[in-house]
Amino acid sequence: MTATTKPQPYPRIACMTCTIDQGTLPPPGLNTLRFPSRWLRLLRSQYRPRHTRDDLPVRALADLLRAVDRNIVDVANWGLDDQDKYWIASTEAVPTVVVHTVVATWASVFVTADRPHIDWYQLLDPDDLERTRDTEDVPVTAWTVAPNGTAAPTRGFFQVLPGMLAAHLAEAGLPLLHPESSPRHLVLGPTLDGPREAVEWPPRWMPDRNGDAPWSLGVRIGAQTAWQEPEPRIHIDLVLHRWLHLPLSYSPNLNLHAWLLSPGGILRPSERPTFLRVPGTWRGHWMWSNGLEQLLTRLSQLPHPALPDVLGDPLRYLPHAGAPNSASDGEDDRLPYAAIQYQSGMRLLRPESPPPPDGRRQNAKTCDHPVNPGFMPINHHQLFEAVTNALATVGVTPTQTYSRRRPRGRSTSPRLAPEGRRYQLEFWNQTDTTRRVLLNALQDNKHGLALTPAPTAEGPTRSFNDGSLTLSVSFHDIGELAAALRLPAGQESKAARTAIATQQRLERIRTRLGSLPHRDTPSTPPGTGHTAALIELDGPRAFTGKDIADPKTTLRKGFAHGDRVTQFLRPITATDTAATEEINDDELLDTDDVVNATQATDDDLDLDIQLPPEDTEETAADRDLPRAANAIRDALRQLGHVPAPHTSPIGAPIEVWALWYEPIRGGAIPILLRHRPDGTLTTLLPGMPPMPYSDLHLALATGRGRLPRGKGADSEYTEFLLRALTLDDPTPRLLLVGGRNLRSRGWAWLQTQHMRRDVLILPGADPRESADLTVEDMAVQQPLARLGVRLPSQCPGLRIARVIPRDSAREVPHVFAQDDDRPYGITSGLFEIHERLYYALAPKPVQAKAPIGLDKFDPARPRAAAKRAWNPGALEIALPFLQQEDTDTAAWAQYVHSLRTAHLHTTVPTRLPAQLHLADLAGRYIDAR
Repeated sequence: MTATTKPQPYPRIACMTCTIDQGTLPPPGLNTLRFPSRWLRLLRSQYRPRHTRDDLPVRALADLLRAVDRNIVDVANWGLDDQDKYWIASTEAVPTVVVHTVVATWASVFVTADRPHIDWYQLLDPDDLERTRDTEDVPVTAWTVAPNGTAAPTRGFFQVLPGMLAAHLAEAGLPLLHPESSPRHLVLGPTLDGPREAVEWPPRWMPDRNGDAPWSLGVRIGAQTAWQEPEPRIHIDLVLHRWLHLPLSYSPNLNLHAWLLSPGGILRPSERPTFLRVPGTWRGHWMWSNGLEQLLTRLSQLPHPALPDVLGDPLRYLPHAGAPNSASDGEDDRLPYAAIQYQSGMRLLRPESPPPPDGRRQNAKTCDHPVNPGFMPINHHQLFEAVTNALATVGVTPTQTYSRRRPRGRSTSPRLAPEGRRYQLEFWNQTDTTRRVLLNALQDNKHGLALTPAPTAEGPTRSFNDGSLTLSVSFHDIGELAAALRLPAGQESKAARTAIATQQRLERIRTRLGSLPHRDTPSTPPGTGHTAALIELDGPRAFTGKDIADPKTTLRKGFAHGDRVTQFLRPITATDTAATEEINDDELLDTDDVVNATQATDDDLDLDIQLPPEDTEETAADRDLPRAANAIRDALRQLGHVPAPHTSPIGAPIEVWALWYEPIRGGAIPILLRHRPDGTLTTLLPGMPPMPYSDLHLALATGRGRLPRGKGADSEYTEFLLRALTLDDPTPRLLLVGGRNLRSRGWAWLQTQHMRRDVLILPGADPRESADLTVEDMAVQQPLARLGVRLPSQCPGLRIARVIPRDSAREVPHVFAQDDDRPYGITSGLFEIHERLYYALAPKPVQAKAPIGLDKFDPARPRAAAKRAWNPGALEIALPFLQQEDTDTAAWAQYVHSLRTAHLHTTVPTRLPAQLHLADLAGRYIDAR
């Protein structure tokens, strides 16, 4: 037998990023408009007296403009009063009547909705707008370098260049992505706030028993900068769009998007084919979003179809060889194609089918979209190579690869449980089966917590321990508290009727909890005395009927008022793969989503995907016990049962602090979490004293810690951040900063163009005032204090790491592994961009079972699109502030990376380090208000 050699780890990663030389593309001549100053004065005079915020809702105006004219390439989301900068830039002049009507409609809906008698169509003079028209040469490949060494591109680089490159790609077409495929036609995607797509059209069709399912690949092009990198980057992403092909039955969100494409043009017959992205919303029925419905009545030339018609018969508005698009073949050739983006959780109505034979299960009336999201590395590599070759003619070149770093230190964190902890758990069950499995999970040595029951008689409360952990467990029947909220009949809106049903359920929860015996408070520190309620509850699809609502949020709020954190567990008899609300696909690193083995079909055999075993009694136990045990561990995590931080690069455990920003409607909640070497977790919210981590959930659920937006609010953020930093504290600590909005809300130093190595600019200070300080200047303490500057010698023990995961904002690029023999692959580890900037990749989770060579571009295997793909998401780790003795910067990056495994409630590495992950999870209680 020949021994096989284990392949060596990939030595480097390639980022799907490119650079372009300065001045490569000449500045395009664009038609521009500025916002009339008279219009602005009128709008503000009507808006300010009735709103706490100064800023007009300009983003909604930009969305409306992008939804009506595809030639708009840039719309400002702020700064309407800056007459030195354009408001709108377009490749062709936008008609005055269109802009005037859009602004007047927006003002009626968003500025003075409570005063319908104000006629903005008369108040706003179109001549004011006409006088601002101009043409400008907008530089798109120009930039300077900021004082901290980071590229500082022009506005055109971020807002206009991506559209130019996407248009070039759409004109060139997509070359062969597979030897047996044919070239694909691309259409320019809709104008967004910066990034732009070239989208495959007509879509691909995957055979399925419910009818062929449409999907398209998209090439998303955006512009970004990386900290202390002197050249800006062009990010290229491969995205997958799933389009509705069956009538929509249910949507978990009240908003959706349609992509419209009119072969005959929208405002101009000669327009280049370009998609419009049009938002829709639910207001008792589906309709185009606020403002657009009114706009369509005034701009009759806009051929937007009625949204209910599209949702009721999506195939009618899609091109398909088997079923021609009757929207463009029939009465009106000007009707556009309309493709509704499918969102995870949507349910589609199955087509009519004959009754099944006797003894067979009746198919559900609804189904998911059969195409699953994501692509494997082979497809990312193929597309990146094809796109960079197509864009080489305009001077675009791929960036360099980045090498693996192997610093001394742990690649994973030891999971050492704290000693002497005591907690109270309540199991609120619907069935005896769930109760038995939870009891087994407490005691099972293989999958469970391996606790020993105390030698006491059976009763409502039982005790379990293992010498270091003691659990006092009681059992309760959840009963009707877990039933769907029944909305009362009436003429009120669904939101109003839901509020009535919610209040009624809260009263019942309060009564039920008040009838329980008094709970003893543990005397053993550091227990807090709070109880975790583990609630058995059906999944959200069980609450999708008419006039009912999901009770989950209400249960969380009601139990929070009863001094209990909550953990939800789906019924043990269910076939759902998600064990709990806390451990789910969204927390598995990043991505392009995770393989779901239970969705495998016979077609998987052609792709060498491992099928799940038959559901025997043994495999059912192996599935149910981990589900129950994970739910219990999640409940304990909410009570602060976490491992202590492990040894840091200084040779001893240190405190790990996490600063997190949770946006809410009308403001935000900044959170500071402090993790001490003994494992104790304390947290801080604005306006409150430090509290245990378990108290954080209850404080958030009852509306504490909220800071508003608007005039004067920045000072409140600054005050909290300065309080959180405690610069006079000499405790050795690592501050992890997450929540990208902190950079624009109180702490500008965290912005990429302002961070200087080992020069800390305090919250509230303007980094531009100290940007030109030299090392000699910094030797003088007086100007440093005045400018809010602190050096490491003035902040002993403090180290700061800014972490950014790869998410929907795509600030961090997509990466894939490479070596000399393998052009693409999946790997894990730490990779160095420069000595203060790293990308960290976590290992592939066990749930990701798709083979590395799964190719969704292969025309011979159209069913490959049904597979969930997975890709590692890079975590960007920047180290802007270290102490003088921290010469091994890679060791600190490795330490931050290792904190992604510092959990007791899951063995899966999380997207964020443990402390930021805990703060992020606590944010789920904010919705329970």
